[in-house]
Amino acid sequence: MEFNKLEQFRDIMMQRNGPAMHIICNERRWCHSFYALETEQVWTHHPDYPGWNQLHIIALYPEAPFKYKKDLGHGLDRASGITFEENMEQLKQIRTMRYKCISSRL
Repeated sequence: MEFNKLEQFRDIMMQRNGPAMHIICNERRWCHSFYALETEQVWTHHPDYPGWNQLHIIALYPEAPFKYKKDLGHGLDRASGITFEENMEQLKQIRTMRYKCISSRL
């Protein structure tokens, strides 16, 4: 089960979110870079969470939070014909975000 969720997550990142963010980086220009990284090994974790982890390193400009949903939706539609809401609902079934931090320099 855990491996299947990881494969689903990888597929979403490679087939949808990565290409959508590529469109944003090149056309919308509020994101400088997007890296989706996967840990090779998780040494310790809460038993309710999977034994795998994905990390995203994203270089955003200050206006990004105001444009994210609309532009990612546009990129997802162009890259794979799926809506922002459909994509996020599928991700919600796969992942649990324990920590989220957003920071920018003005």
